Amino acid sequence: MVDIVRGIRSYPSIKTIGITTNGVILHRLLEPLAKAGLNSLNISLDSLIKEKFDFITRRTAFARVLTNIRLALDMPNFYPLVKINCVVMQGINTDELNDFVELTRHQSNLAVRFIEYMPFDDNKWSEKKYFPYEEMLKIIKQKYNLEKIIQDDKNDTTKWYRVKDHSYQGKIGFITSMSEHFCSTCNRIRITANGQLKVSSFY
Repeated sequence: MVDIVRGIRSYPSIKTIGITTNGVILHRLLEPLAKAGLNSLNISLDSLIKEKFDFITRRTAFARVLTNIRLALDMPNFYPLVKINCVVMQGINTDELNDFVELTRHQSNLAVRFIEYMPFDDNKWSEKKYFPYEEMLKIIKQKYNLEKIIQDDKNDTTKWYRVKDHSYQGKIGFITSMSEHFCSTCNRIRITANGQLKVSSFY
């Protein structure tokens, strides 16, 4: 993994190299990856409740993942922004939206991104689990006063917001893959764990 990142970094036209990880063995690679040229880190975390986490991920690594998120946050020189990716599923974790928002209160280099549930071949897609961005916003706005962050990067696929309260230092975002497509502005190329090259998460 470190060699792959270092090889990609050798191309000066590529500005951002990121990984999306479950965070289980991240502690072994945080510093080597950063030194190799990694500059964007996404950590998947769909629940802040251990039992629910175990059910969703089918593994018992909740404490380890939280520890590794903390390790990444404690390395702001390497990772100025650590993004937590939360796939929101109706009837599973919609009751935790505000708990995730609360994580951004005291951590300026933390961003929580809520991702609409999408139909992948291996996720047993069910429309009953789909929960749109607008519904997420309604729940969060019942508790928090949000303001939209205007992005300079036209290729950013996230709709960013911040809580209008000086004590909230991080930010939250929404990936609206289903309700509001952004394919025309996305400039990402993805390499999967089994070596496939993809221009979209859908294909």
